[in-house]
Amino acid sequence: MWKFIKEFFGFFDKPEVTVPKDTRREDITELYKTILGREPDKDGLDWWVNSQATLDEIRVEFMKSDEYLAKITPAPEPVAEVKPEPKVEPKPAAKPASKSTPKTAAKGRPKKTK
Repeated sequence: MWKFIKEFFGFFDKPEVTVPKDTRREDITELYKTILGREPDKDGLDWWVNSQATLDEIRVEFMKSDEYLAKITPAPEPVAEVKPEPKVEPKPAAKPASKSTPKTAAKGRPKKTK
């Protein structure tokens, strides 16, 4: 029993705990699917599996990538096409009334005749 306890607690004293590459490969593949929404490419997956980066660091890098940022950035709203107003030629100005217009009947009321 003491041997088991010593081994159990001694596990935490080890400076590095290495994760088997198959498990690491699966974990990184899951990050690709979850964050980037796609299967990993072979070269990229191999690079990350062999890197010294932790899964948390790989997550920060995926979430800073252009690919991820393009996924989460909303597309711009479509802009309605604005058509220019049709060109309207100005109407020619009306000719001023001539000053020689005949005058109306005499001012006031007409006189009554008996």
